[in-house]
Amino acid sequence: MSRKRIQNIKKQLKLEARPAALLLSSAKEVLRSRDTFYPYRQQSDFYYLTGIKEPGVALLITAKNKPQLFVQRRDSRTVLWEGPPPNLQPTAKKLGAELVVSDNLNSDILKALRKINHLYYQNDTGTVAQKIAEKLFALPSSKRSDYPIHFSHSDVLLEPLRVIKDSGEIKIIQKAINITSVGLEHISALIKPGVNESDIKTRLENAFRESGAEVAFPSIVAAGRSAATLHYSAHMRRLQRSELLLVDCGAEYELYSADITRVFPVAGVFKNELLLRLYDIVLEAQYAAIEAVRPGVTTGKLYNAAARVLTRGLCKLGVIRGPWQKAFKKGAYRLYFPHGIGHSLGIDTHDLSNLRNNNKALLKEGMVITIEPGLYFAKKTGQIPACGIRIEDDILVTRDGAKILSRAIPKERTQIEEFIKNAG
Repeated sequence: MSRKRIQNIKKQLKLEARPAALLLSSAKEVLRSRDTFYPYRQQSDFYYLTGIKEPGVALLITAKNKPQLFVQRRDSRTVLWEGPPPNLQPTAKKLGAELVVSDNLNSDILKALRKINHLYYQNDTGTVAQKIAEKLFALPSSKRSDYPIHFSHSDVLLEPLRVIKDSGEIKIIQKAINITSVGLEHISALIKPGVNESDIKTRLENAFRESGAEVAFPSIVAAGRSAATLHYSAHMRRLQRSELLLVDCGAEYELYSADITRVFPVAGVFKNELLLRLYDIVLEAQYAAIEAVRPGVTTGKLYNAAARVLTRGLCKLGVIRGPWQKAFKKGAYRLYFPHGIGHSLGIDTHDLSNLRNNNKALLKEGMVITIEPGLYFAKKTGQIPACGIRIEDDILVTRDGAKILSRAIPKERTQIEEFIKNAG
């Protein structure tokens, strides 16, 4: 599949009037403190085109020549501490690329860029590709004619490819979703008064790893008023019987992410009538947005479908005053629904696309997106306690509409209550 993706890049480069190339490189190892590094995670575009998870590798694609994989030769000291370099010859063969084992990565890549006029590159700080671009920017005018003089971000080439998922990618995303479901099952027995948010978060993320996955993003486990903070991270509160617990999480499997949000009553059942009604409003809003999914539809239509339901519900509860149609036109709901309807999902949790915060973006068959309406009350409002309710599913845009990839994860009120009741 990576070979086909590289061929698609070459086709785009051939459309250019002058010689063009794409340069991508492995992610830089990120320093945690002093001489300790964070666990390595590959740069997403580079992984998409190569399937390589190791650092210290670069990929150069031109319109005419064979793609080149550049890997830094390791000296004896590096081998002692980090081990021998990976054998990338089989990967190069699979990609239809030439493997170049280099003593000086930057120098060899610069040589390969001679006579290239337009360079597409990733500008991730500290990567080989970004350093190469900086060297080219600094060349004196007398030498510029031999090297690229036009530069563009690699997203220009990669976004149209990455936004549409092939069948293999969809299977991997489905696996990530299934593992996320397993993680939620593991925490069901912990959803009860007195348990600390951090204990639930730890158990959830351990379950992902026990299932052969990683954590796609820092999980949000937020009880009561904590859930009104969209990216809550403290995880210090103990659950109280009267509260709702919001869990926003996702497993990462083979670098592809799931992204699911569910809300659970700490008491095991939805006892508070107002919280129950708010939950139903958010669920109805999500169903309305999912129903609107079609190729050719704008994300704005999905957003508005959800926002209408939220506005109507808030007006019925007396949170917003006046006719709901007038309140909707004024955007009165935005105080309680302050974010977008969703985002693209793939190798990145917020995957490469123009969908996020862009109501004019068009849906296309093969996209995988999230749909995640919510209502948030940072403080007690009337008789409504401070809380946050968000329901999020992962959706495949099909020819006829939407396929809910996360359908098996409970979200109806009765299903949620049964889920907690049957906790092992």
